[in-house]
Amino acid sequence: MSDKRRIRQIAAVAFWVTVWFIVALWQDNKLLVPSPVEVFYALISMGMKSAFYQAIAWSLIRIMSGFMLAFVIGIALAYGAYRYKWVHELMAPVIGLGKAVPVAAFAVVLLIWFGHESIGFLISFIVVLPIVYINLYEGLKAVDVRLLQMAEVFHMPGRNRFWYIYRPALESYMLAIIKTGIGMAWKAGVAAEVIGLASHSIGGELYEAKVYFETAQVFAWAGVTVLLSVLLEKIVLMLAKLFINWMPGCVSCRTAKSGTCEVVIHGLNKSYGDNRLYDAWDAVYEAGKVYTISAPSGSGKTTLLHMIAGIENADTGEIKTGRVSMVFQEDRLCEQYSAIVNVSMTGVDEKTAREELGKLLDKESLDKPCSELSGGMKRRVAIVRAMLHSSDVILMDEPYTGMDEDTIRLVKDYIENKVEGRTLIVATHII
Repeated sequence: MSDKRRIRQIAAVAFWVTVWFIVALWQDNKLLVPSPVEVFYALISMGMKSAFYQAIAWSLIRIMSGFMLAFVIGIALAYGAYRYKWVHELMAPVIGLGKAVPVAAFAVVLLIWFGHESIGFLISFIVVLPIVYINLYEGLKAVDVRLLQMAEVFHMPGRNRFWYIYRPALESYMLAIIKTGIGMAWKAGVAAEVIGLASHSIGGELYEAKVYFETAQVFAWAGVTVLLSVLLEKIVLMLAKLFINWMPGCVSCRTAKSGTCEVVIHGLNKSYGDNRLYDAWDAVYEAGKVYTISAPSGSGKTTLLHMIAGIENADTGEIKTGRVSMVFQEDRLCEQYSAIVNVSMTGVDEKTAREELGKLLDKESLDKPCSELSGGMKRRVAIVRAMLHSSDVILMDEPYTGMDEDTIRLVKDYIENKVEGRTLIVATHII
């Protein structure tokens, strides 16, 4: 399939070169439309002069420096806007200005302020910054909230959150920035160099070729710009994909040993519209005991567990508990990663994760992406993750979903052996 696509791409280029050649023959005026052959000879002639390489080198440094600076600052601003609404509101007029104001207007003002030498760098920065900011801000907003809640419950180390939750969520947005931003940086940067007559630059050479009616050189410099843009895009995309696919290993963290504590609920009130789930409700789940909550769907079992875990707030009332681990109603796994990684990312060392998962899953399944596992297998991964976490209270929401009777017995034995005196609260239809 890849070979066919490459052939189609080559055929498309050949078609448009042929059209160009026919138009040049029809015009028969090299000042208007030089032929591909004349442009090629002009490029060869230019390549024999050191000024050609100086112009490329300086434009490359200026434009790509502007791109990289915009990338770094755009990341910082997008994260700030994601965390703090006031940052987004503060940046909105600036980003809108960067998107709407023509490059020529920016170039004229910057020429007055900073002179012509830095014009390509500054314009590239201004053009790329909104692209980076908007894409990353939208990407951060699109990160799965359920995975972030899981990370909070398990006190996942920050580096693990970045690599295994934020990085995959931002992948498509990062690639879009590179594919769009580099091309825009080169188009705008070279245009600004033409306007500013920057010395030792592609734009400056383009302007000089225009002044002397060297149309073949104008075409040649335009071709060089396109080739540089495409080449750099491919290089940066390759580096980005290495970054995306790199598996740095999860950070293990040593926390206090699992303990036990009671869960005390006092005066709990929780409603969703007219549906009142809890009304001045009191309860005590004693330390070290196992509790099963069985009630119809929609009665508030999941909501109660979420409030105990701290990922949902009560309307009023108080809940006192200790460190919590949880099996959510959904698996809440990072499905592109293996069972080993999903358990390790919460701070468990890989060796322990592999040993414990091997008690509930066959060895062949441990290194497969969780997206390839069955529903019951995913539940077992989530259960091992909860049982290995250093916690005082373990919450389980429908933990046996997707399992047959034999598997349920195996999992119950595993939970009984690993609970180690902790308080266990299970919401399930299976008693």
